[in-house]
Amino acid sequence: MAKTSRRVLAIGLVALGLAGTTPAAFGAEPELPAIRILVNTVPGVPIDVLVRAKSETTRIYADAGVRLAWSDPSRTLPRLTVMIVSNPDAWRERVAANTLGAAPGTDEGLGRLAYAFYDRIGATAQRYRTDVGKLLGHVMAHELGHILLAGGRMRPRES
Repeated sequence: MAKTSRRVLAIGLVALGLAGTTPAAFGAEPELPAIRILVNTVPGVPIDVLVRAKSETTRIYADAGVRLAWSDPSRTLPRLTVMIVSNPDAWRERVAANTLGAAPGTDEGLGRLAYAFYDRIGATAQRYRTDVGKLLGHVMAHELGHILLAGGRMRPRES
């Protein structure tokens, strides 16, 4: 698919994800449209860590002009899902030992599912003496970025 076609596809898909919002009240700044995201997690991830992770992910995207809305599966259907898994055993053949997350996708289409590897994130946070919730938020933001970009992959810029 041509580079221009990929950009148009990505913009269209982001617009679809942002659809369904209402304009702000007269005189106020318009509210950013939201992309709905569901987070599924394994037992053992403390709620305060998850709250900090969502807050950090939300902040990162707000800085880029994108508003995230965290879905409750019983009330709304998410556009994207982040699965927080303990150990990426199923990914062992496909990811390096230091990989903290993954977002499967193909060149033909965008994915809707990202993974964050909680045990690895916890170990990395401990090693670098940083907050596990904040690091989890950065991993979630990064993997969601893969989903939102054309082709589902972030590629280094060619010089």
